[in-house]
Amino acid sequence: CRCGTCAVRILEGQENLSAMKDDEKKLLTRLELPLDGKVRLSCQARISGSGCKVDLSFQDEYDSDIGLDDGDNDDEV
Repeated sequence: CRCGTCAVRILEGQENLSAMKDDEKKLLTRLELPLDGKVRLSCQARISGSGCKVDLSFQDEYDSDIGLDDGDNDDEV
């Protein structure tokens, strides 16, 4: 990932995601986003176990630009 448009806030189930790799950490740092595991790049984080609940608010500005914003920012995966 080079753009960060897939950044999501992890609301629940952080323990069900793969460990953050160096590339993801570097991009989150460049984007000035926290490295505490509560924000992840959905293209990098792999889900295991019973999944997680995410807040898509980081994507709002990008989604609305391309017409994908439905106004519902909480999604379970």
